[in-house]
Amino acid sequence: MSSMPPDPPPPRDDSRQLPLGDLLALGAHLRTDDSPASLLYEVSDTLRRVVASPQVYVRLRNPDTDDLEAVAFAGVPEVHLARLQAEAVKPGAYQHLLLPELRVSESYLLPADTSPPGPADAAAAAAGDAHVARTVAGA
Repeated sequence: MSSMPPDPPPPRDDSRQLPLGDLLALGAHLRTDDSPASLLYEVSDTLRRVVASPQVYVRLRNPDTDDLEAVAFAGVPEVHLARLQAEAVKPGAYQHLLLPELRVSESYLLPADTSPPGPADAAAAAAGDAHVARTVAGA
């Protein structure tokens, strides 16, 4: 009895990928002497321009706890930064947001009309424009 090879995965919808020119422009600005934190701020600022959003912040998954921790910001009012950094988002609050159609590479770009996953996120979104791009990386 011969076994059949598994079906190939469905084709990816690459329409959500960032334009190549924008990615190349980001790469041209990165320097090897930049710290990881400064690189993440550069990424958040670039995302802010590319997606034309007044606010962008990046949360990374802590591999030990699976919490999402805010690590970089662009356009977020200063008064919200400390709270965003202090309040990690627990897995139960964000797992439902990790939809395949929102995935771009190893990140998820959440539309502006998505309910924020935590109280600090909701406060920051309410303080800014309703069009906030949130990025969850490494989820």
